[in-house]
Amino acid sequence: MLKIACIGCSWTEGVNIHHTHTYPYILHEKLLEQNVKNQVINAGRCAASLDYYPYIIQFLEKEFNPDYYIIQLTTHDRMLLGLEAHDKKLDFGYDTTHYDGYIKIWDNNKHWVHLSPGLGAGSSKHSNEAVKLQFADAFDEIYKKHFVKENISPNKSEDEVKNFFGLWWEHHMNSLVAKDKYYQNVDTIHKMIEHKKSKTFYWINYRPQAEGYNFPVVQDMFKDFDQLTIDKGMHFGKPGNLRLVDWLTPDIIGKVT
Repeated sequence: MLKIACIGCSWTEGVNIHHTHTYPYILHEKLLEQNVKNQVINAGRCAASLDYYPYIIQFLEKEFNPDYYIIQLTTHDRMLLGLEAHDKKLDFGYDTTHYDGYIKIWDNNKHWVHLSPGLGAGSSKHSNEAVKLQFADAFDEIYKKHFVKENISPNKSEDEVKNFFGLWWEHHMNSLVAKDKYYQNVDTIHKMIEHKKSKTFYWINYRPQAEGYNFPVVQDMFKDFDQLTIDKGMHFGKPGNLRLVDWLTPDIIGKVT
């Protein structure tokens, strides 16, 4: 059986759509139609940065040993924040409740916070009230889950945490250091899977191009990209993901079947 792991952020995981409309699930179904017995693992994680990818690859290699990786590179303006915790072990879960051939990975790591541009902007003192209000619920959920419920960094007040998120967004998110780390992560990811077949792509143009790599960009390939997106976060619905799978499938068929 062909095992395919799809790694990415919310563009891979799927946002505001049924799991059957995500590209990992559609890919699974399309390969079955072509008589390719397969298992597709959706390891997308909302707000994930490239810092997260090596950890999920480590888990996937141990748990599933995929034959083929699909790497959807996210943007550089994100960060995986490791918080204080007694238990530093990786904690991922998965389920096959939908269908044995499609597996969804869950990130259960309580000592990680995934910092995204929206969360940073919503925490900044310099953002307008509309932006702060838009992300207020997201910040509140993260603060209560990680800092209160799990008692991580208990001495940090809500204002102190929000100030840290805001300062990261204002001063570090687009810094040279952040971009250099992005390049290093791209290299690390591909060294980890160099013994496997794979396909890597960017979703949008807003990203630094890693030196030595020439990955395609979905936004450039699909001239009707804007019409295929379903929200301001540039996520695809089923029609867009169908198009994406049509593009991905020939490479998979050619390399591993």
